[in-house]
Amino acid sequence: MLGSHYLWGSAGAFPGVLNGSRYRPGSVPWNEPSLQLADLSLCAAKCDVAGHYVCAGRFEKSGGSIVGANDTLLTDFLHGCSQKYANALLAQWDSTGLRQTPRVVRGSNVDAAGKIVWGENCYNRRHFDCISFVNYVLTETTVVPSRTEGWHGAIEHYAGSWTADVPLADPPVAADILIRYSEDDQGVRHYHHIGFLDDNNYVVQAEMASAGVHADERYNPSRWQLRRRLDDKSIRA
Repeated sequence: MLGSHYLWGSAGAFPGVLNGSRYRPGSVPWNEPSLQLADLSLCAAKCDVAGHYVCAGRFEKSGGSIVGANDTLLTDFLHGCSQKYANALLAQWDSTGLRQTPRVVRGSNVDAAGKIVWGENCYNRRHFDCISFVNYVLTETTVVPSRTEGWHGAIEHYAGSWTADVPLADPPVAADILIRYSEDDQGVRHYHHIGFLDDNNYVVQAEMASAGVHADERYNPSRWQLRRRLDDKSIRA
């Protein structure tokens, strides 16, 4: 799953394909194509499950960047699109031959929202947010609680009865579940992020639209509030 894209509300689907997590298949359609600067979008996925989000193509990890409307590469690209070529380009999601494509990122609380980025072509890339990544991986690798929906909980479910507590400073164990939360003035927990610990002491996670699914962060116990572990009955023999 490394290299998959991050898209809020998505659950593991390729864009335009009825796949992904059992509890929310096909949650990632293609965004409407456009070569207009105000709504630029080419080979970019979207998800409207929890607001309108347009994929940033993990631009920081894939060699892309945020660019201005007068960026030379962008203006040359758009200038090079004759009407005939533009029509062909917009009609074929997967055969443009472009690894990086321009798009305006959309979404609440997304750092690059409203900006033009050169992001990775979304074709044949799975799309996740942090909790759907955990749900999808566990559904594919463990004994599932529901055959029809697989693992389908919110972060707080993994913080509770579904798992057992593990001291944050214990030696690394692959597939331990890491959770971040904050507490408000009334002591109510607000869960923000979830990922996996690997046995090489790195975190495997779907994190940020600019990064996607990656394993680049070395585990630091002080950056997490909970570490949890599935019980033995969930482990496949």
